[in-house]
Amino acid sequence: MAKFTMLLTAILSGIVAGDTEPGRPDLRLNNSVGTHVTAADVTLSEAVMKGDEETAVRLIADGARTDVRTKFGSGLLEYSIATGSETVVDALIQAGADLNRKDHFGNTPLFTAALWDKTRLFR
Repeated sequence: MAKFTMLLTAILSGIVAGDTEPGRPDLRLNNSVGTHVTAADVTLSEAVMKGDEETAVRLIADGARTDVRTKFGSGLLEYSIATGSETVVDALIQAGADLNRKDHFGNTPLFTAALWDKTRLFR
């Protein structure tokens, strides 16, 4: 299970040595290089990545930005789908997450759901 988690994090986060603190994703807003990312943005992203549903849902309800992306264009919705967090997926969709937004490889969140066999999250 640990190897799967490490692989999932590497694929979705796009960590780049020297760009961020070790173990933290290279986050951007709206795919814009150089856009400032706040501590709250990182906190929400980390809660989603760690599967901390309670914290993630609370931060989303409190109005945290949900448009944070990695350098590859993956967003919080993709993380939530890949980790199987139905509660966070629902909260992000309610907050206006775009199910048709494509990452830099042309993949949508729905494709991510199919890839990780998580389509049950959308029933």
